[in-house]
Amino acid sequence: IAAVILAPGPALPFQDRVADRFDPAQYLEGGNENPQDGAYVSAGAPPASPPERFNDRVAAITRDELMAVASGRALAAVRAAFEEYLGAPWNTGALPWLAPWSGPVENALPVPGVTAGRLPLSSPGGTIETSFRVTGFPAGGATSGSGTVTPAALRLPAHALAVPDGRCAWRAAGRIDCAGESRTVSGPGRERVFRFDLHFAGDAVIEPPAALDVRRRGVRGAEWTAESRIEIRDLAGGVETGRGEVRFSPGLLQGTLVVHGVAYPLGAGAEVPGWLLENEWHRFLLAAVAPAFTAGAAGGPAAGCGTPSGCLTLVRTGFDGRKDESASIAIAVLAGRALPHQDRRRPNLDQWFEGGNANPVDLRYEARHRSGSFNDRVAMVPPPPGTLSP
Repeated sequence: IAAVILAPGPALPFQDRVADRFDPAQYLEGGNENPQDGAYVSAGAPPASPPERFNDRVAAITRDELMAVASGRALAAVRAAFEEYLGAPWNTGALPWLAPWSGPVENALPVPGVTAGRLPLSSPGGTIETSFRVTGFPAGGATSGSGTVTPAALRLPAHALAVPDGRCAWRAAGRIDCAGESRTVSGPGRERVFRFDLHFAGDAVIEPPAALDVRRRGVRGAEWTAESRIEIRDLAGGVETGRGEVRFSPGLLQGTLVVHGVAYPLGAGAEVPGWLLENEWHRFLLAAVAPAFTAGAAGGPAAGCGTPSGCLTLVRTGFDGRKDESASIAIAVLAGRALPHQDRRRPNLDQWFEGGNANPVDLRYEARHRSGSFNDRVAMVPPPPGTLSP
C-alpha cells in the first residue's frame, strides 16, 4: 500500500466533535485513530465492527497504481524534452546524442554517435567534465607578478586558449563556473600555462550538436558572480621562471571575456524538469533516437523515415495478440519492477528491460500490456509532418 485515504462518517454515540474537535478519536475509530502502527481497517475487514461502532470510509492506493500514474508522468516529461530540444530555435533538426548505458548513471554525458542508451542528464548546477575555450581579457582586477610574468604581462593572447580537461557547472542559463588549464608554447622549451577559476554570468549562445561533437554553450561575460582568478606561469625546461595572477571581485565585468564550447547536456538546460533527476527516474530510463534525426545524418532530417535505418519502430501488441507498428524519431523505455529472473545489480539491458527493448540494436522496440514476463512502459515521439517518407 502506498497511501491510505480516510474520511470519517457521522459522529458515533461515543464521539464528541464539539468538545474535542482536534482529537482524531472523535472522527475515526477501529484503530484508524491511532495511525502510528501503520495498520488501518475498513468496513467489513475482520474483526468486523457493527455500524454503530465503525463508519469510517477508507480507500487505499497500491504501489502499482501509484507507479502507473507516476511512470506515465515521467515518460511524458522525457517525450516533452525531446520535442522541446528538436523544436528549439538554435537547433538544425537534430536530436541529442545519448550516453552509453554501460557508462556512469549519475551525470551521464553524451557521446557522439551513441543513439541508444541513457539520457545525457546532469544535475542542475552539478559539475561536468568538459573541454572549453577562452577568449578576450577582462580589465581591472588585483594583479601580482614575479619573474618573467610582470603585472604588465598579465594578459591573454589574441587567439583562443583551449582547455582540454576542464570542469564547469551551469548555475543558470547564462551563469557558469569553469576551472581548467591551458598550455601554450612560447618558444623552444618554453611554455606559458594559464589556469582559470572563473565564476561569471552574461549572454549565452548555444552551439547545436555536430556529427562528431555534442551540444555546447558559450557565455559572454557581463558580471562576476564570485571571486575569480586567472593565473599565468612561465616554464623553461620544466622550471618555473615567473608567475602572476589577476583576481576579480564580484561585480561588473569590465573588458571582454568569453568562454566557448562548454558541454551542455539535457539536465543543464530547461528541457528536463528537476524532479526527474531528484526522484531518480533517470536510473530506470532507456532512450533511443532515430539515426536520421541525429547530427550529420546522411540526407539530414529532411530525408525522413524512408531511408534505410532512418527511424525507430515501436511495435504495440494488444490483448488479442494483434501487432501495430509505428515509426518514431525518439523512444523512451521505463523499466518496471524487477522480474524474478532479473538482477538489477548487473548492467545488462536484459536485467532491466524485456522483449525487444532488451536488444535495441535492430531499432525495434515494443510495448505490451503488463504481465509476469513484461512490465516496461514506453513513450514515443512521432516523426514531424512530412518526414514519414522521402
